Amino acid sequence: MKYFRYHLKANKTLLGAALWLSVAIDALVIACCVQYIGREGFWVPIIACLVITAIVMLVVMFLIYRVSKKNEPMFDVLNEKGVCDELIAVFRQRHPKMTPIHHVLLGIYFKIMQRYDEAEYEISVAGNYFMADITTKAYYCCAFISLRIRQRRFDEAIIMYNNYDSMMTAYCRSHKNALCVDHYSQGALLYAYSGDFQSAMVCIQSMDKAVRKNRMYAFTRNTALMGVYLLMGDYSNADSVKSMMLRDLPECDAFDMKFQRDLALDDIESTSAIFDPREQRG
Repeated sequence: MKYFRYHLKANKTLLGAALWLSVAIDALVIACCVQYIGREGFWVPIIACLVITAIVMLVVMFLIYRVSKKNEPMFDVLNEKGVCDELIAVFRQRHPKMTPIHHVLLGIYFKIMQRYDEAEYEISVAGNYFMADITTKAYYCCAFISLRIRQRRFDEAIIMYNNYDSMMTAYCRSHKNALCVDHYSQGALLYAYSGDFQSAMVCIQSMDKAVRKNRMYAFTRNTALMGVYLLMGDYSNADSVKSMMLRDLPECDAFDMKFQRDLALDDIESTSAIFDPREQRG
């Protein structure tokens, strides 16, 4: 049960879809039975539907629980040691048959460890697969752009962003999740790098709905805002946003696990190092 809450939140779209589908079927059955109110056996189909709904929800929650138990060794390492070689070893052991999403996640781990050559290899392997699933494509796109920004290869990041922008915009309309926030935060930085500060601020504002759903995303949004201010040369506002995040980060209760807080701090520090010319001179 240690990481069950995290997986429930991560799969809330699946839970919501299962619940709404079941409720819709229940409502249809009840509507068909209204004309038989007062007759013998009126409650039988209604009770049967409600029982089936409860069973479906329990089955979905049990499957999520099984996934959380399987992933416990990885999350234990993440929480205790962060992204490290031991995590990579556990990840490979957990996924002997790698799929595109597994290569992308492995690439993200290597990127965080600043082992960019290995990160590039894993992400390029994922790119060689045919990816029919839009979520996998979204992971791949965001990971590729994030790596290129870390490598300061901004022109390549901009090309990828433009190539996938229409797909990601459609994805973000129905998914107010971490990938959506990553897409807009990357867009804000890349637009600002290109000198289009108005579009950069539009991307910042586009994250507000996701932030209202999960306050954890506020750090991704504000990190991008800090980067935009740095690219504008507005160091006063950039320093103010950074100070606010560093002050609020230790006390924020929106994080389910320690490693999420650590990753937010890594994002703040890396973005500052990339876009703040004062740090580069130092």
